[in-house]
Parts: sequence; C-alpha cells; structure tokens
Amino acid sequence: MPFFGKKRSLPDSGETAADSNKANENQTAGNTVSGSVKLKIPGIIKKNTARLSLSQAFVGTGTQMIPALGALAILQVTHSPALTGLGTAMISISRFMVSYPAGRISDKFGRKRALTIGLLLGMLGAPFIGLGVVWSSFPVLVAAFFVFGLGMGMTQQLRVAAADMYPASHRGMGTGFVLMGSLVGAMFAPAIIAM
Repeated sequence: MPFFGKKRSLPDSGETAADSNKANENQTAGNTVSGSVKLKIPGIIKKNTARLSLSQAFVGTGTQMIPALGALAILQVTHSPALTGLGTAMISISRFMVSYPAGRISDKFGRKRALTIGLLLGMLGAPFIGLGVVWSSFPVLVAAFFVFGLGMGMTQQLRVAAADMYPASHRGMGTGFVLMGSLVGAMFAPAIIAM
C-alpha cells in the first residue's frame, strides 16, 4: 500500500509496530518539509486488521439490534411500555461495569484473551435473549441482556488492539479500518431485523 514520503519497513516478528515508533520518530525528526513517512505494513498486521474489522462488524450488528429489538422483546415479555428501555439500560450498565475488568484482563493476560472472552460472552448472551422471549421469562431476558452487554463492552477493545499494531503515525488509519467494520455491521443490522 503506497504512502507518501520516505520508505521504511516495519521490523520482523520479533518487534511490533509500536516498538518501532522511536526509530520512526527519530528518522522523521528534523524533517519538517515532507513530514510523512512511507511505511510498508507487514502482512500479519493487515490480516489481523481484517480479522478485527470482521469482528467489529458482528459487534456493530449486535449493538444496533438492541435499541431496535430490545424494547420489543421487553414489551413482548412484560406487556409494560414503561419497561421498554430496560434492554438498552442493561446493555449500558453492563458495558460500564465490565470496562475496568476488561482492561485488567488485557493487562494481565493480553488483549487477545480479553477480546475472546468478550466475544464468547456476546455469543452466550445473544441466544438467551431470544430464548427469554420464547419462554416469556423476564429474569432470563434481563440476565441475557446483561451478559450480552458484558460481551459488547469487552469487545470495544477491538479498536484499541488495532491502534496497538500500528506505529503512532498510522494509528488513525488502523483504527479507521476496524471502525469501518462497525459501519458495515450497522448497515446489515436493519436487513437482519427485517428477516
């Protein structure tokens, strides 16, 4: 992928792109005219960015379905319009509650494990939301919204994982690719809801 300015390759698998930031900054220091660095992104970073973007698409789809269908699910089970905002509230509360533990897990065990746990929680909570409606079980539905929200909260680290892979001069690009996945997911959510 062509960039503008000088050409510089990232180091092999022993170092990450973040490790090469100082070398990148030292190379461009004092070069105020061109200012940009031509950087060759390794294939492994491109593959990981594509994977993160695909994961973010699924997260985006799930996140968009809660405001659209959560109120209907609560109404179906409780028959109370006053409680229709509970699904979105449960997602927001659980995302807030999981933010610190998710960071702690990432620091202790690595971001990959935290993301995996988040995706598994999301996949566990999603079918139980449907089962809560089928069984007309309010406690199952609320617990499922909570577990799904924990998963969605942990997977918000996908964009941070992308930023970690890229040097400082290209972090915005890496994060933008992952967030584009969220946009794709948000575009497909209405089609899935219509099914």
